[in-house]
Amino acid sequence: MPMTYRLFFNLLILFVFLYPGIVLSQDYIWPTNASEFMSSSFCEFRDGHYHAAIDIKTWNTEGYPCYAIEDGYIKRIRVSPFGYGKVLYLQLNDGNTVIYAHLQKFTKQVETLVREQQFRKKKYRLDWWPKNLKVKKGEVIAFTGRTGIGVPHLHFEIRNKQDNPINPLRYYSQIKDHKRPKLQDLLIIPLTQTTTVNDSYLPQKYTVSHVKEGIHVIKNPIVVQGRIGLAIRGYDQADQVYNKYGFYTSTLESSDKRIFQITYDELDYSTTEHIFTEIYYPFWSSERQIFNKLYVEPFNPLNFYNRNLGSDGSIVVTDKPVSFKITISDFMSNQSIIKGELLPVNNNSLKILNSSIQDSSLYIKFNSPPVRDLKFFRKRNNQSWSKVNYFEIIEGSLTNPSENKIVRLKWNDSTITSFKIQVNNVYEKTISIMQKHKEDEFKNDMIHLGNRIIAHFQGKFNNPRIQTNKYQTVLPYNFSGSDELQVVIPSKIIADKNATLLIDDMYGNTKSVILDYHTLIPGERKSFFWFDSSLVLQSNINSVTDTSLITVVKDKADSLFTDIPTASEIYEVKPDNFPIFQSLALSIRADSLPDWGKWSIFKTNGKDRYHYLKTEIDTNKMYLSAKTTSLGKFIIAADTIPPEVSIESPKSGKLYKSNPPIKIILKDSISGIEGENHFSLSMDGEYVLPEWDPEEDLIVGFLENKLSAGNHTFSITVRDRSGNTTRKAVYFKIQ
Repeated sequence: MPMTYRLFFNLLILFVFLYPGIVLSQDYIWPTNASEFMSSSFCEFRDGHYHAAIDIKTWNTEGYPCYAIEDGYIKRIRVSPFGYGKVLYLQLNDGNTVIYAHLQKFTKQVETLVREQQFRKKKYRLDWWPKNLKVKKGEVIAFTGRTGIGVPHLHFEIRNKQDNPINPLRYYSQIKDHKRPKLQDLLIIPLTQTTTVNDSYLPQKYTVSHVKEGIHVIKNPIVVQGRIGLAIRGYDQADQVYNKYGFYTSTLESSDKRIFQITYDELDYSTTEHIFTEIYYPFWSSERQIFNKLYVEPFNPLNFYNRNLGSDGSIVVTDKPVSFKITISDFMSNQSIIKGELLPVNNNSLKILNSSIQDSSLYIKFNSPPVRDLKFFRKRNNQSWSKVNYFEIIEGSLTNPSENKIVRLKWNDSTITSFKIQVNNVYEKTISIMQKHKEDEFKNDMIHLGNRIIAHFQGKFNNPRIQTNKYQTVLPYNFSGSDELQVVIPSKIIADKNATLLIDDMYGNTKSVILDYHTLIPGERKSFFWFDSSLVLQSNINSVTDTSLITVVKDKADSLFTDIPTASEIYEVKPDNFPIFQSLALSIRADSLPDWGKWSIFKTNGKDRYHYLKTEIDTNKMYLSAKTTSLGKFIIAADTIPPEVSIESPKSGKLYKSNPPIKIILKDSISGIEGENHFSLSMDGEYVLPEWDPEEDLIVGFLENKLSAGNHTFSITVRDRSGNTTRKAVYFKIQ
């Protein structure tokens, strides 16, 4: 091989290796004529898993043809009321497998074969591996629909020879995308128990500001002490559509060295539920905001990361500023960048020494480095900050860092809840306006962060400590404002112990909080007991991936349960801000259970709904037990209301010329319908195939044979998850 060609060949191989996002092949045809636009991208976040495909827009319409993108054969067909709905697996001759999901129907030939299988097994659900169903490239094999979950679209998935989903855009260039990713917020997350961000032990969120040509900055200063991780919130878009996509590649540089990279090219299906280790779960659980972490924890098994960088992506700030650069790219190489700097905490940092309200004025005593620029801002409730145009310096020199300064600002508006001081456009602090605390008031908030609690006190408190039967421990604490104290409570000093948090108020009185906590620990199977074993919780080896503190509080049944009978108090297992990967076993003791009730454990889903848990009853010990994959509020209750059934067609007493359509509206708002094993349809005693759409509360029935002339009876029996049963029948005639 001549040197020029050899050099070209080597450069080409290097290019392919370094840029995995390039199109690998132009041989595959596009799978549908519905559109060449996406509604979802590969590896987008879903609640509990990654999206393993791209979704192709069908404009809220069904029935577009789906094409075989290459020669192959139909390997598998699945039909279900849930998930993918009707789905076809096409095995290509090159070894890849293509999945077309949420289909309206298959081709006439395949649809006939599927119906034969369903009637033979007397089940709508089907998982069939046919033989000798070869197809040619470009042949119509199915039609787009909305079966399973979601609105009409085509779920288009490509799996490699290892059966792992790969990014379909590696094979296509049809998507028109000239838009940069949209970046919204940056999250700074303390990774150790003593790390602070702007004087707080809690994660701090910063809005990013766009400057120009994809460059973003953080306007507010970020002062850090210790080890932190970054997380980014945003989305991508393409031309001519408004759908929001996930990112493709994210990189993080610190002090001009790349320390983190993630690229979504291939998904290992066995780890898809670990999406909750890649996003910052507390913000998802509390605010439904998706922050993608730019660091990798030791227990993270995902295969998206460049693990050859010699770094986990975390950043340590000690005594010098640390610069960082975040680059977010989509598949078409459009980029958005965030540049910023983490400032160290030092003796010259801004410190709020005291604040007080007197005679309609706010007095702030502070110490700071020499002041070149001093600004104040105020805020009403949750509104945005507005600048304070007038303030007075009544004590101290702004240029002398050894002197304390006192500033007076007007405060004659009770709706103003916070002030902010900013020095030299670098350091800033927030002061919350507190009403005067009475001596007997004691307000606190326990914020759970996995293996530690941040106790947040509003008021003038100090000297926090933990008292147990054996010892007393002084706790790390920090003032995030003049009247806001944060205390770090590590799990190791309170878990599985009779622990009490003690803290002194401004009057010299000692306040106390009982801490009844246990820890869920990775790799351990543990049992926990609360309220004299009224509630028992058991974890599995793989229930959690990181140490997490849990506790239980008890309350009387609230208004949510006024419409169904209850047989226990409400037990709230909290916090619910970390993921459960393998279900926990929950048992609640009942003092007595009336015979008339079908008693089960229910869990509240939000403020106005509850969810039935499949429950077993130990009548000897009077325990009800169920499994759960999330924490929250639990109660023993009974569903005594049978399902609602309305036979829309056939109509009772009506005369039909041929087989009438079969259509039933089915609802159950308490324990719910689990699947087709909970209902049966029959025509004159013969099986009717039910196609159930739980999202629409609709069942459509299909008959295997044509009905003869004369009288006929259609009937349906439905049983909910608690065992309540409804039976209905209609009588009609074929002429």
